[in-house]
Amino acid sequence: MEAIVLFLGFALLMGSLISQAIFFCLVFAFAFLPVRNMADIRVSVPIFHDLSLETLITGFLFLVMVVRILLYRAHNQVGLSTIWISWVFLGFGAISATLVIAMGIPEGVKMLYRLAFPLITFLYFIICMKKEDIEKTLNLIIIIGLGISLANLYNLLLGGGWHWSAGVERFVGLGSPSDLAYSMGLLTIICYVRMRTVGRWQIYAPLGAIFALQVLLTVTRGGIFATGLGLLSFELFGKRGSITARVLLISALVMGLISAVLFYEPLRARVFATHYRDVDIRDPATQQLEQSFEKSGRGLLWRFVIQRVGRDYHLITGYGAGMAEIDVLKNIGGVPHNEYFRVLYEMGVIGLLLFVAMLVQLWGIARSGVKQADTPLFHTVAGISIGVIILYASGAMVDNMINKYKSMGIFLYIFIAFVLLLFCPIKESIKQKITFN
Repeated sequence: MEAIVLFLGFALLMGSLISQAIFFCLVFAFAFLPVRNMADIRVSVPIFHDLSLETLITGFLFLVMVVRILLYRAHNQVGLSTIWISWVFLGFGAISATLVIAMGIPEGVKMLYRLAFPLITFLYFIICMKKEDIEKTLNLIIIIGLGISLANLYNLLLGGGWHWSAGVERFVGLGSPSDLAYSMGLLTIICYVRMRTVGRWQIYAPLGAIFALQVLLTVTRGGIFATGLGLLSFELFGKRGSITARVLLISALVMGLISAVLFYEPLRARVFATHYRDVDIRDPATQQLEQSFEKSGRGLLWRFVIQRVGRDYHLITGYGAGMAEIDVLKNIGGVPHNEYFRVLYEMGVIGLLLFVAMLVQLWGIARSGVKQADTPLFHTVAGISIGVIILYASGAMVDNMINKYKSMGIFLYIFIAFVLLLFCPIKESIKQKITFN
């Protein structure tokens, strides 16, 4: 108990003293720095049993944001009910996770902060962010992403950064190939949209290429195609320019994805399973997961989830937030690798409907932002939101995006917060301006 009190006290003190700029840097650095050891280092905490260092850092940042929200007067008047489905989903998930925690299962704690952290970040940015600082924040995100990329390169020069996984050598940087793929995919979309909306291709084209190259090197098919779909979604729904130019760019992006599959050997090996025999030779223990190598075993995982969830009342309310990582791992040897199936397993049909409705509502906000954008910054922010939502929603079909609450979840809501801040004059209700499409 004393350890908890000290932790809370330290977080409260730092929350009142730390500057806004420094705290922004901490949040973004934490988001883009998926160091593997943070999840492996365990700390014994009363009541909650053993928690990872990542959980403790998340808890610290969470409490600092809460303190700052309580201490600072809001710069803006934005209706928080605009994203009401997100709050309902968080409430339903929090109840589910709390019940899991009450059974003495620490995975419930993980799911609780994974669900809550992006929304407390949204609340923090809505209340504490000044509109004139949005562009500076965009630059800060790119700078920190570039810094992480340089750190990955340095690690590569030292002989690290690569990992044999699922039949191919994959670039992992300082974290995992999946985390790195989606983080760099996010940065690729940000640079691409800025280049298309404000120009300055001499700056944003090379930066986007640096980030896109790292996406390819991870050989994470979900991340690669989700990034491509994010770029396509911006061209289709995030612009109001020449139709001819958009068709040409969309064609170029589609051809780029096809070329990556056909001519980029590591990706081609993953898609067409040409290295199946190598998996069998290198690690016979993975044979069960690799029964359908072209899906990296996902078909087996998804079939297990469907069979288990359809048995009884669990179809309605699920087995509890956090339980998939126990049950699926114990029975099959992996995690669901599909956020829709995972939410269905843990929170039932109710949770799945809320999760999908949440994404649809965020999409409506981003689309309305595109239609009513009257400045290059507003257009940029709304366009990035379009790309990030598609990146998240399409990635969720093959990966667990709620687990990526740092690299994806907070940015999903940060850019929605920026859209809402730019949408609404300080004395006008946001509800009067948004029309959902």
